[in-house]
Amino acid sequence: MASSDFALWLAWRIAQGIDAGVGEWILVRDQAGHDVLLREVATALAEAGATPLIEIATPEWLARVLAHAPQEALMHFDQHRRIWLEQCHRIVTLDGGLLDAVQADEHRQALWLEAQVRLIAIEESRHVPHLVVAVPTPSKAAQLGMTLEVLTSTLLDAQRATLFDLERPMDRVLLKASEAQRLQVRFAEDDALYLMRATTQWQRNDGYIEAEDVAQHNTLATLPAGALSTSLAPETAHGVLTVPNVGKLHFAEGHVVQVESSELPAEMLLGAAPVALRLGLNPVLRQPLGWSWVDQLVHGAVTLDFGDHPLGEITLHGAALWLEDWQAFGA
Repeated sequence: MASSDFALWLAWRIAQGIDAGVGEWILVRDQAGHDVLLREVATALAEAGATPLIEIATPEWLARVLAHAPQEALMHFDQHRRIWLEQCHRIVTLDGGLLDAVQADEHRQALWLEAQVRLIAIEESRHVPHLVVAVPTPSKAAQLGMTLEVLTSTLLDAQRATLFDLERPMDRVLLKASEAQRLQVRFAEDDALYLMRATTQWQRNDGYIEAEDVAQHNTLATLPAGALSTSLAPETAHGVLTVPNVGKLHFAEGHVVQVESSELPAEMLLGAAPVALRLGLNPVLRQPLGWSWVDQLVHGAVTLDFGDHPLGEITLHGAALWLEDWQAFGA
């Protein structure tokens, strides 16, 4: 598919996914630098009756700003952008790998990050519908060790999965375990991490944010899509889980209490408590790419979210997962 054809189709899909409406103000964050796609997205949103507000935020742009902008400007980076977030109706982020190529003075970068934290707080408090889109770029393809053509084809195939394609594996899981409270994750032979869900409700990520999703504060979707997520009850995690490149984590009363066989300092991991679990169910994505949030959508991926803890999120490919006594994933 030619670049212009790819951009035309994806822009249409983005406008559909974000549910752009007449009179709405939609913030479009360009973190990819795909100029053809950016123009098509702006056009598709305008054709839907919305007004696009473009924010340039590519790694190359950010590197220059962090290097050359007055320090006072970095301190007040959110001064006007907070107005955008306080007034916009929806957000589209074109993600090409933010910060992958950015190197900057630590103090100047810290000032910018403090402003970003303030902006994120506004966005989260308003529950603004937000669609994050993986955009193939030459730099991201090089980082992942593949050609741009292969990355584009892989992402496009996954993004073009129909709603029926995406909902079928979700419905299969929910049919068996919609009310399941007890979860069990195994990765190594002697693993067994036991978890309890905090709610009976699973949130779907099908790449569309509709009125019902907004009413339930399920306002983050992605392209590619295909995942179910649930919150976890605090202080219930117990057992053992081996995490590649991290080590063997022992859980008790909801958090990590002991670390074995880890190259990381134990103090970095102790106290980590899982707050949410995500199941990857995209029927097209079968192998991880190395792009962290996209890899969470790979069919069979199990992601544990540790909230604000430095451990962040860990995604396991090939883990066995039980919902009550039903095995959803794994051999």
